[in-house]
Amino acid sequence: MPKIQLKGLDDTVFVLNRLTDKSEGVIKRAIYDGAGILADAVRANIDTIKTGGPSDWERRRRETQKAGLRAGLTTFKIEEAGGTIAGGVGFDGYNELGQANRMIARVFNSGTSFSSRQPFFERAIRSARYAARQKVLSEIEDEIDKLTKG
Repeated sequence: MPKIQLKGLDDTVFVLNRLTDKSEGVIKRAIYDGAGILADAVRANIDTIKTGGPSDWERRRRETQKAGLRAGLTTFKIEEAGGTIAGGVGFDGYNELGQANRMIARVFNSGTSFSSRQPFFERAIRSARYAARQKVLSEIEDEIDKLTKG
């Protein structure tokens, strides 16, 4: 009967144990870095929102809403739920007019019966998704290399 003998398995088991002990923190840091790239893209796209209107009052109101979006942009808490670690980019708080920034972002992004659609958020996420994914993967690979060598 053939015999299979594995040498060096103890080192592999040791590395795997180290990876599982530290994997959650590594993944959370990597996701946070990726969310930062997405947030930067959304922040840049907020400036593309058109604020012209039929009156000077309307223009000032939309500028105030844009300023609220800039101030309210945030990365959500990165946490584990159901075996996956997830985080996000979105809007929090209220602008100077007392309007929820999430609602204003939705109005600009989707449009309404009296406001044209300006998908600034969708465009930003679509354009930065690949870069964010690559950043997350490179961060995780770097951390795995550090753990396996150290």
